[in-house]
Amino acid sequence: MLDRSVAPPFTRTLDFQLPSAVQFGANGSASGWVIHSNEHPVCKVELVLSAGKRYESVTGASHFAGQLLDKGTKYHSALEIASHLDHFGAHLDIETGSDYLHVNLYALSQHLQEVLPLLQELMEQPSFPDEEWRIAKDIFAQNLQVNLEKTAFLAARGLRKLLFPNHPYGTSVQLEDLNRLDPTQISGFYQMHRGVDRIFVAGSVNDNDLQSLQKLLTSSNTTPRKDPSFSIQAGTHQHILRKDSLQASIRMGKLGVDRMHKDYAGILLTNHILGGYFGSRLMKNIREEKGLSYGIYSTIQHHALASTMSIGADVNRAQMDLAIAEIQREMVALQKIEQDELTTARNHFIGSLQNDISNVFAATERIKMMNLEGLPAGYFQQLIHSLESISTDDVAQIAEVHFDPAQFVIVTAG
Repeated sequence: MLDRSVAPPFTRTLDFQLPSAVQFGANGSASGWVIHSNEHPVCKVELVLSAGKRYESVTGASHFAGQLLDKGTKYHSALEIASHLDHFGAHLDIETGSDYLHVNLYALSQHLQEVLPLLQELMEQPSFPDEEWRIAKDIFAQNLQVNLEKTAFLAARGLRKLLFPNHPYGTSVQLEDLNRLDPTQISGFYQMHRGVDRIFVAGSVNDNDLQSLQKLLTSSNTTPRKDPSFSIQAGTHQHILRKDSLQASIRMGKLGVDRMHKDYAGILLTNHILGGYFGSRLMKNIREEKGLSYGIYSTIQHHALASTMSIGADVNRAQMDLAIAEIQREMVALQKIEQDELTTARNHFIGSLQNDISNVFAATERIKMMNLEGLPAGYFQQLIHSLESISTDDVAQIAEVHFDPAQFVIVTAG
């Protein structure tokens, strides 16, 4: 009988085995990729369009193109679309981001052929109905008014604006933008950027399914915009005043490096030590020892044109300055680290990476990221080996170069 009072022996592996992705169909720069798995009779189809926020000429066009894409076509209403998907146990999820618009279809494998014609109709003949636009606009306006009362929302928005001035990455839809936007502009944006650049299929599918999906592949007619260079005033501290708030939100950030940078593995691990998991230094200091916040994290985020490093926490307004000082102190203290702390953080980070590919849908997310960012095959395996070779001296050097508090801008709200 298993003795559950005794912990199992600790084991670790450096393996990172992604399932194979097979290319199907190609139309110019557009291509499809399938990751087969018959473990469950379900599948996911993801269409990727170069129709993210950075391609907007009118603020909000990308967001509402995604919001309204499944709200009506030339032949079907929003209710009919929803009813058809529901009847066959399918679900549609549409996301818009800084660079791409993602259309995700989840379906039972046996019914995929029943819903693919509707998906093609949505992509090729959306109608962007006036009534659905009014509903979406009203909901967005109400949610925005609620969010404008939240210090966390204000601080996060302020940080984006500081990091990406005069660029769509730094813009946010304002209430006045809603009055300048209409379905004609939304439809025009979508028609200009509707080319499906990539299709990622995961799960149990057959050749007939792939042949049907191949019809959706079209070379994008998106013209890449000439993007300005990014520059920030390091050390800037902007405060957004909310007199009635007892809480203050802190956001600190700087522009980072891309995934192919020589220091990237070291930056990832150093960030993990600082605030990347529950056992991090920031959590121990700010949450456990001083009780200034319920949670504090440092994160690294990537866009097609830039990367960012940021730190975020919500604290009592009266203790905001103390929290900022302690965060900066921990950033400097990264230049001194013991081997045990490094080993613990490294094991946790590598284990988290490996856990991220525990099922075919999760593994496909990694394959998609590598494809869209042009990363080489075996990238994650090499990353893990790079993480394994990092020493305490390497962390100290990385911290000195990339985690200098003077390089970060600060936005507070409260």
